[in-house]
Amino acid sequence: IEKRPIPGGGNFWLSCWFALNIILTLMNKAFFSRWDFSYPITLSFVHMLVTCICTWSANTYFGFPRKSLDIDGHYRVFFFAVLFCANVMLGNVALHFLSVSLVQVVRSTIPGIAMLLSFILLGKGYNKYYLYSVSMVVVGVGLASFGEDKSQFNILGFTLTVLVCFLSALKSVLSQKFLAQMFHPMDLLSRMTTYSVVFMFILGNVTGEHQAILNDWWPKIQEQHAELWGISSLLLNGFLAFLLNFCNFVTTKKTSALTVTIAGNVKHVATIILSVMVFKNPISNLNAIGTVITVIGAAVYSYLGLGGKENKSAVKYGRDNQSRV
Repeated sequence: IEKRPIPGGGNFWLSCWFALNIILTLMNKAFFSRWDFSYPITLSFVHMLVTCICTWSANTYFGFPRKSLDIDGHYRVFFFAVLFCANVMLGNVALHFLSVSLVQVVRSTIPGIAMLLSFILLGKGYNKYYLYSVSMVVVGVGLASFGEDKSQFNILGFTLTVLVCFLSALKSVLSQKFLAQMFHPMDLLSRMTTYSVVFMFILGNVTGEHQAILNDWWPKIQEQHAELWGISSLLLNGFLAFLLNFCNFVTTKKTSALTVTIAGNVKHVATIILSVMVFKNPISNLNAIGTVITVIGAAVYSYLGLGGKENKSAVKYGRDNQSRV
């Protein structure tokens, strides 16, 4: 079946991904800190369940093309689903333990990790100007986050955030590798989330989160006569996660893994600014300086490669690692 083209350019999908990322991050944090929903695994399960339903429904209605896979291809999709699921779940768990600002500090290392993984897995190189722009973004985000309140530091949350950085960069690089083999984003999403729903359901039961919701959270919601609000908020959160996942894959397909990670760092700064407004976190002069440096670094990178021009500027070397599934 011939692949159906996805409308819109790289800049459009990058903008959608950027906005949804910020909204979902702040909404997830609000669930944990303001709405007393201290169940990150279950929140991840809702994300996967709604995304799974939406992708299969869209595949049926729109007839998006599906790729025929051999047994080796199914194993690869299964591995990518585990990686995808771990990235979402650990990110939510870490956000439960740490402040939004401290998470941004650690996640500022993702572009460097993505560049290293792109070299190892895709045989891709970048000239010195890319390195300069990435360095500016990393330094800028670090400065913008450094002045934030870190009194809520938790060693488990910090360790998980470091692990999420590696998984996030690896997921971006591997999604580019998978999509380069003519996977439609909805096809890949439907395959991965089917596995992920099972993973998250089992994990939620093993850890006792599902039982805790029935015994603790749901009775509180009933006392406040907010059952409809509670269910609709979770479903809306899951639908936003679906839109974010779809935009993430399409953006990676139309731009590159490094473009996504650079935009992610700019998103970190915007998240910090909005978190100050929403959660009343203090902000210092270092935050403002870091924000300016990050914006400049992102602008330099955009000039070099945003919108599909990266392949003309990057130095390509190494063997071709894009084998067929």
